Amino acid sequence: MCISFRACIHCLNFVTEGEGRPGAVLIRGLQLLEPESKRLEGPGKICRYLSLTKKHHGIDVVQSNSFYLLEDSQLKKIEYMSTSRIGIQKGKEKLWQFVMDVPK
Repeated sequence: MCISFRACIHCLNFVTEGEGRPGAVLIRGLQLLEPESKRLEGPGKICRYLSLTKKHHGIDVVQSNSFYLLEDSQLKKIEYMSTSRIGIQKGKEKLWQFVMDVPK
């Protein structure tokens, strides 16, 4: 996990490649199901809500017992779509933003 600081906000990224190779996924939105249903839109809001700061930078979500990802068998059939990224000038034709339709 990489916590980066950009434009005065922290951003949550999951590194997807080995050391020395570029590749990460920026988490731009979350739909919380528990303890309350809440939609978090924007990297800064996610980090603020989860109290993530630079001290969390470098956590290995595969090995860590304090911050990790869980698989939910009920969410395996989530539908998603690819869309163009917003707020950019170049590469608008590239469908590199993925939006999931999470059941409520």
